[in-house]
Amino acid sequence: MKRYEDFTGGLQKEVRIPEQVWSQYMDTLENIETLAAERKGEDRMGRKRKHAGRTWIKAAAAAGVLLAGTMVFGCVDPVAASELPLIGRIFERIAEDTTYSGDYTEKTVLQEEQDAGRQGETEAKPEAVCTASDQGLTITASEVYSDGYSIYLAVEVESEEGGFSNIPPHYTRRFEEKSSQMLQAAGSWRTGEGEADVLNDDRFEGKAVDDHTFIGMMKLDQDTYSSEGDVLNLELSEIRYEDGRDSDSGQMEPGHRIQGTWKLTVPFTADTEQSREIAVNKTGPDGLCIQKVFVSPYQVIVFTDTPYTALTPDTYTEEDFEKQWGEKNKEITAKGDEAVTYEEMLSRKYYDYYELAAYNQDGEALEMQYGDEEKTVFAVQGHELSKLHIYAADDSDEFGLIKAKSEQEALERSVLDAEVEL
Repeated sequence: MKRYEDFTGGLQKEVRIPEQVWSQYMDTLENIETLAAERKGEDRMGRKRKHAGRTWIKAAAAAGVLLAGTMVFGCVDPVAASELPLIGRIFERIAEDTTYSGDYTEKTVLQEEQDAGRQGETEAKPEAVCTASDQGLTITASEVYSDGYSIYLAVEVESEEGGFSNIPPHYTRRFEEKSSQMLQAAGSWRTGEGEADVLNDDRFEGKAVDDHTFIGMMKLDQDTYSSEGDVLNLELSEIRYEDGRDSDSGQMEPGHRIQGTWKLTVPFTADTEQSREIAVNKTGPDGLCIQKVFVSPYQVIVFTDTPYTALTPDTYTEEDFEKQWGEKNKEITAKGDEAVTYEEMLSRKYYDYYELAAYNQDGEALEMQYGDEEKTVFAVQGHELSKLHIYAADDSDEFGLIKAKSEQEALERSVLDAEVEL
């Protein structure tokens, strides 16, 4: 039994196993040893025949260990379940239910990058800072992925105070079949030495593992595409989350606000194999142009050239400007801010409004997330994509295109459509 003692001793140190489960497991090991001893006198043919049996018994023993582990981690001991390693597996645990869902396997695991750095590998990024603690809150970056336009960061958040279990879920699908919990974040971020962007309605979507542990993913959008790797510098100044027990109180603000400083430095590389950009260049009769589409495993971005109007000295005189901005500018300058100028007003562009919809080759609608006059972003959410149908409609029927119940209805409502082979 010596070879088993070494193994079982180590196993007991690793996890807390209830006495009943441990007793059954040890009985199994003892019986296997007895069975093996009884077969020592068998002839050669018998040994060959029984070898498969002993192999099966060993496999059963291994299965017994796994079953015992499943009972411990999944049923018998929920405390031990909470101690299973999360770092490096967060995408896997949450990706199905988040807004930008999909298969996140084989994405960069930051712990592996750090280990490589300690071993002196050239591709490692030893400058990474993956953990930050303040105000009883520890944030650890787990995995990262970039498609060139967006950075997807998975983190674990541990709170000494707790309260994560009461975070209410929010729907992440149009038809409300999927939901996630979320932590909202304030602060700023930048890539490399670029200018910092303020976090605006950014959040970690995921779930509470227990009352003190939350795992989630944040998507950060870059202004331009980059196929090169870089470093994400994320500086958080506040974490806030709602308490579902306050839902009946009419309280609008999140019940929990934790202010502090958490700085993460996360190296990433861009996925140039699964992401691609396809030119479309189709223009409608009113001037709207669908320029191109960008497709990655988790999002589709439709880029548009949208018609606009601008003020002219004939349609908007300096007298008109003074009537509109004279008193307002006095208030603005009194606060120490710069006044609005007449030239600035003439340079402003007033874009026509359009809404876009995207369907795949099977007539399944992709969920539109947000957009402006230059681009519209859709979540892939696990749909197979070999062809895209893009539809655009003006504001004559506000949100009519987005609320269309079928692709045929979307086509009937559109003023411009395009088909894109992927």
